[in-house]
Amino acid sequence: MSRLELLRAMVPHGGRGLEIRPGYQPAFPKCQGYNVKTADYIDQQGLRKKYATANVDISQIEEVDYITSADGLLAAIPERNCFDFVFASHVIEHIPDPIKFFNACAELLAVDGVLILAVPDCRYCFDVLQPLTTTGGLIDAHLRGDKSPSPGAVFDSVAYDALRGGKIGWGPDNGDAVRLNSTLGHAKRMLDYCQSASEYVDVHMWRYVPSSFELILNDLRSIGSINLGVSEPIESHGVEFFVRLSRVPINENFDRERAALAASREYRSVSV
Repeated sequence: MSRLELLRAMVPHGGRGLEIRPGYQPAFPKCQGYNVKTADYIDQQGLRKKYATANVDISQIEEVDYITSADGLLAAIPERNCFDFVFASHVIEHIPDPIKFFNACAELLAVDGVLILAVPDCRYCFDVLQPLTTTGGLIDAHLRGDKSPSPGAVFDSVAYDALRGGKIGWGPDNGDAVRLNSTLGHAKRMLDYCQSASEYVDVHMWRYVPSSFELILNDLRSIGSINLGVSEPIESHGVEFFVRLSRVPINENFDRERAALAASREYRSVSV
């Protein structure tokens, strides 16, 4: 099965969906008959302008139904408990407050709805030289009410940006050398810019491997910070992994030690 076939098989057939930030290539295009709404940070015209000089087919960019802001999904979407699925591909690593995001999705989903995430595996992208995110990091961001990346997060994103064989993403079997893709001077300039400008600077704020993400979700669910839990085993697919969440009961038998050790092994499994 192709990537799209795998993802589409994870959602209820014929269900009403919400796709978050589909950009120039939605997984569930309205033009193919999918009953979906889309949420993005700019409208269709803005997205087409953004990607006009990229090597993409901007005709695939469809009308955006909800324009989101730093205030989050619920501020932009009036409906509640009505979507059979919410889908976001390579979005969760950008969200300043993931706990707020998970809880917003829970309010948007129908009782038996599912949240599907495609998440980049930090071992196989430009994040490879940065440490794994922890549960406490997400808790801190939520308690602070973060609405944008901190200057330090932007600095790290630039200062430790990496390439492998000249690529920003690569397969598990790529043995090419890892190299830094920027300079300390550029990172300092971005740091200064973030402190003086009001413009949102979009970076990866969080970094996961499959087991670390599973551990974080279980921790947050168990302590009552989120209302969704992993409902099926996380599936690794090369440079990314797929996660399916729903209103499942707290998994009292989840082996946190196993997950923590597995995350440590996964994180250290890639030679740099």
